[in-house]
Amino acid sequence: MRRRTYLDRQRRAGLLFVLPALAYFSLVFLVPLVESVIASFYRTVPGGASRFVGLRLYEKVLTDSTFWQSVRNTLTLLAWSAPATIVLALIVALGLHRLPLANGGRMVEVFESGSFRHAGHVERDARELRGFRVGLGVRSEISVPLEIATQRAGVLTAVSVAPEFFSESDLRFLATVSHWVGIVAQRAELRQQTSSEADARGRRAAAAAARSSDSCRGSARATTARAASASSSLSA
Repeated sequence: MRRRTYLDRQRRAGLLFVLPALAYFSLVFLVPLVESVIASFYRTVPGGASRFVGLRLYEKVLTDSTFWQSVRNTLTLLAWSAPATIVLALIVALGLHRLPLANGGRMVEVFESGSFRHAGHVERDARELRGFRVGLGVRSEISVPLEIATQRAGVLTAVSVAPEFFSESDLRFLATVSHWVGIVAQRAELRQQTSSEADARGRRAAAAAARSSDSCRGSARATTARAASASSSLSA
């Protein structure tokens, strides 16, 4: 009898961990899918009884002009909606990226100064944006700058509609969260930069190897030509 190795135990443990997800997926997706496929071969007649009709329902659907019109409408909607959604999302993102600096407000002050902000009655602050304190009804706010690799990249803010909602400990906690977000973002940027540099080095090394190979082949051909020429001279 073969003894179980460490890898065998690891595979078994992995299967046990995945088993609940597989069971959930089977119950929620696979079982209804199989039942739907089976039911598609039956037709419900008046009275609730089912009668086996084979592929007749599929034939009826595939020969129905309304079905193919719906398919064309769906493909047209997909072709237009996907690019439009991406373009609009990019426009909105760029607008949101520039809007706070253009309109001013307390968050812009936090971004430009790098200081923390703790306000319990935003509605009394005339220097805050009207849409922020009146339109959104914000009463309490804490804001801290978000720095990535010692470079200020944004502002992390928490707000509430209740006055005096946040405490100094909440402000310190938000500052800690901002610090860790900056570290994670910096590591992600460094990882991407390292990967790009490694790819560039690999391409340069491959190009250098190709040039070296071409140079070696050229030297070999020149040596062969000189040897042939010398042999011809000796023969003469």
